[in-house]
Amino acid sequence: AVISYNAKKGFGFVRCRQEDPDDPPQDVFVHRQAVVVQAGSALLSEGQLVSFVLSVDDTGRTCALDVRSPDGDPLPGLEEAKACLDLRTHTESWRGLKDEQQDRYTTGEDLGEVGTYFAVFDGHGGTFTADHLAKFLHKNVLIRKQGLPNWQASEGSMRRLLTDTFLTTDRELMKLPGYAKVKDGSTALVAILSGQRTPSPGAVGDVRLYVANV
Repeated sequence: AVISYNAKKGFGFVRCRQEDPDDPPQDVFVHRQAVVVQAGSALLSEGQLVSFVLSVDDTGRTCALDVRSPDGDPLPGLEEAKACLDLRTHTESWRGLKDEQQDRYTTGEDLGEVGTYFAVFDGHGGTFTADHLAKFLHKNVLIRKQGLPNWQASEGSMRRLLTDTFLTTDRELMKLPGYAKVKDGSTALVAILSGQRTPSPGAVGDVRLYVANV
């Protein structure tokens, strides 16, 4: 299984079980050039099951070569993984008893190697905050990613990226001209699909994300 993988630097580690069950597993170095993909750039994610051949590089370090799926097939590259998701989206809002529709959403924004971005913003008391989030939060994800040199496509890195983006956007909002006079706010629910069918969620406020196979 993949223990870690830094997509930006192109290397990580996979865990190899020993033939003797009493021996501890060995973490083995893997470089992106050793990953056999159908097309495009290599995509490995934490916890992903793979097969590989043990080897030793020129420095004497044990490494993994010919990294494939457990069945021996080439792994999907980043572009193929996104295409395999076969994303179909539907959005619907209900104004309820409010004088105006204060909810906003963003769907299917392509954030490159980060993934495909979806978000819902439930405005409270106005639309200023929800409008700003719908226009800029996904852009801030990419801006903040550039400031995280060790970012990689893993659950921990995605959590740090979204947390940093939420905090930065909140500070950005409070500095906007006229914001002090605006007495509204918004919840925020974000889900990013990055080549896997399980989304990476982030939320602020009284919102929930439900995932189901249909």
